[in-house]
Amino acid sequence: MRKLILIVIILTLSFIKAKAGLDYNNQCKKAYRLALAFHFQEMDSVLAIEQKADPTNAAVYSVNALAYFLKFSTSEQEIDYKEFKINYDKAIDLLADTEGDNPYKLYLLADLHLQNSFINILQSNFISALIQFKKSYNIIHENAKLYPDFQLNKKLLGLMNIALGSVPKSYTWTLSLINMKGDLDLGNKQLRSLLLVCNNSVEYNYLWVESLAAYSFTKTNYANKKDTSNLLYRIFSDSEINTKYANNQLYAFTKVSFFQHRKLNDKALAALSLIQKELSRNSNQIYYLDYMYGESLLFKADSSSIIYFKRYLNNYPGLNYRKAAFLKMAWSSLLHGDTAAFKTYKKQILHHGAAFFDADKQAQKNAQQKGIPNVPLLQSRLLFDGGYFRQADTILRHSYVKGAYTSPKDKLEYIYRLARIYDEMGDAKVAVIYYKMTIKQGRKLPYYFAANSALNLGYHYERVNNYRIAETYYHQCLEMDFDEYQNSITQKAKAGLNRLEKK
Repeated sequence: MRKLILIVIILTLSFIKAKAGLDYNNQCKKAYRLALAFHFQEMDSVLAIEQKADPTNAAVYSVNALAYFLKFSTSEQEIDYKEFKINYDKAIDLLADTEGDNPYKLYLLADLHLQNSFINILQSNFISALIQFKKSYNIIHENAKLYPDFQLNKKLLGLMNIALGSVPKSYTWTLSLINMKGDLDLGNKQLRSLLLVCNNSVEYNYLWVESLAAYSFTKTNYANKKDTSNLLYRIFSDSEINTKYANNQLYAFTKVSFFQHRKLNDKALAALSLIQKELSRNSNQIYYLDYMYGESLLFKADSSSIIYFKRYLNNYPGLNYRKAAFLKMAWSSLLHGDTAAFKTYKKQILHHGAAFFDADKQAQKNAQQKGIPNVPLLQSRLLFDGGYFRQADTILRHSYVKGAYTSPKDKLEYIYRLARIYDEMGDAKVAVIYYKMTIKQGRKLPYYFAANSALNLGYHYERVNNYRIAETYYHQCLEMDFDEYQNSITQKAKAGLNRLEKK
């Protein structure tokens, strides 16, 4: 009889489901920090100990999901997506079963759904992406109500405010249908606040690199062009910080992006040089860093840029930025007088990669065009992109005297390039004249010169507090019909209009 009772008890216990727990302890935070540094082997070792101690700790699977999210986002390999889904599903299930008062529960659920949304965008599954985004939106707003002082809410709230706040006023009715809204200015403040919290708090310091990347990205893509960030410049110029994160690829990527956007190419090159040792010994890489190195060398007309573009093409297993890499190798060859190599690389564009991002779309369009680009215009453009404005101006003007610009496109681009150079050198009066000339002559042509001129005039008038005229130019930008860098330019114009609504 006793034996029968014992058997019943054992069988009963075996069917009782163990309740999941959530312990976001220091070891999980250490693992998270290692994931952000792309030190995945070390991360695995830390998580293995945690998982052995508590197989139902949802934090372990959420960190693993983050790791595979980072891997897939930077490599596009199907195996990484499958591993992401395994850990994503397990984390979601465990979090759903987690009981108790813990602000990390809903935060992690929202974070996982947002990661899944981004992955679906990369896979062009836009309906699924929207569904996941909506789930994340609802959950993080619920968490903000339950735990208004939980600092990590700012990460997701900030990113969502930026994404939704950049939708132009004429389309906000679509957001109201699914009960979502955003605020660009608030999103920027939330991400800046999070960065400062992670910098000053031991509890949240493990998120510092991610908070830096998020804030820097929004300042780069959604702020007024002249809205420089002294905070970011101080961070990236701090020797102690640079030493501490010398082997962190995400930090290096964020720093290089910042300096390239600010047209401080020599600083970008210095940062790229510092991360090379880490790239040589770590099989887990942000391959795009090689592409960025190639770009920065190309801005100086350095023929070694081709080495890094080739390294990107040889090592990166995904499809994005492959067309753009071939185009820039073609440009480098052309700048050094190798027309045959230019034509060879240009042909490769049509047979490799995908046309998802603007840079690849532009490369595809270039490959379909006959003829050879105007070399002085190309060289001036690249020098400008690197911040070498005087050299860019000299090449433009000397070539003009020699009669280098004969086609309607080249004549238009010459005026546009002058506008951009004078704008960056701080001579707004002359820049405005050239921008307006570009719009007048190019608004009905399919090139991006007129649209980007309207965008920059919007920036200018916003900066001098003439919001009515700024709004006119932002709208003018959106109304133009062009297909070069369209996503980037129109997104910035939309962000400009949303900033003006706040003012």
